[in-house]
Amino acid sequence: MRPAWIEESVEHLAADPVLGQWVERLPVPTFQLSEDLLESIISTIVYQQLSGKAAGTIYGRCTDYWGSKTPSASTLAGSNQDELRAVGLSRQKAAYLVDLGEKIVDGTVDLESMRSMTPDQISAHITQVKGLGPWSADMIAMFSLGHADVLPLGDLGIRNGFKKVYEDAGLTVEQMSAYAEPWRPFRTTASWYLWRTLEV
Repeated sequence: MRPAWIEESVEHLAADPVLGQWVERLPVPTFQLSEDLLESIISTIVYQQLSGKAAGTIYGRCTDYWGSKTPSASTLAGSNQDELRAVGLSRQKAAYLVDLGEKIVDGTVDLESMRSMTPDQISAHITQVKGLGPWSADMIAMFSLGHADVLPLGDLGIRNGFKKVYEDAGLTVEQMSAYAEPWRPFRTTASWYLWRTLEV
């Protein structure tokens, strides 16, 4: 599902005197929102600190382990951590996935309620799960729940994108945040452009 606000966000960002030059050069964002929130969170954990190709291979082995589908929370909670490690997950990630399942089952994490939360509320809620920090929360808010105004300044690619766009290797997080103020309420799309600048 494509976010409904993409076209409006591109028009808004094109007016920015600096980022707008990149908006003109780069294609319109193509990201699709995940309709299965649990699957999205599981993949966020699996993909942490791995290349896309390696993570995709491991994720495929995980789904095979769960019967070629996204597991239910109870199935996830009951997964054998040694068996998860055997399909390529680290010890930590295996524990994180089981913890995710357990917290959904016991009600600590409520996936449906997350759909009506703000990005800050999402972060406070999902970071109760082991292994899910602010970066993971931002990715979930952006690409799973479709929030239009998220700027993950903890992401190295975002910081490098800022430095490339503004041609300033010494930018601080505070300066980046200030530069991004005019991008509201579409900092998610701006983030997408910052990532793409590193590919050209």
